[in-house]
Amino acid sequence: MPLLKLPETELLMMRILWDHGEQVSSDTIVSEFGKHKNWERSAILTTLHRLEEKGFLRCAKNGRYNCYSAIITEEQYLSFIGKSFLETICGNSVKKLVATLYQNKDISKEDLEELRRFIEEVE
Repeated sequence: MPLLKLPETELLMMRILWDHGEQVSSDTIVSEFGKHKNWERSAILTTLHRLEEKGFLRCAKNGRYNCYSAIITEEQYLSFIGKSFLETICGNSVKKLVATLYQNKDISKEDLEELRRFIEEVE
């Protein structure tokens, strides 16, 4: 199943899973999600089920609790979103992206220096 761009709330739930690791109980997800959004438990569970249907996570019964684990890693999702953004918004030009960020003062000279060091490391 191809990856899809997640809505903000589904991405928040995935971040909770990614931050907590292997298996996360529904109670933990409800509690953590509640720190950000005021949703009913049933709405959260419905959204988790939707993420399962999309192939982002799996659900396993652990006693009386459902435990969720991510199938798609954070790195896989970030790679997908980064490629999609770069293709759609910047015409596949990293230079255009960085130049725009710099011109709008959204990236500092220190950020550019950090990027320069990263490029030197990977070359």
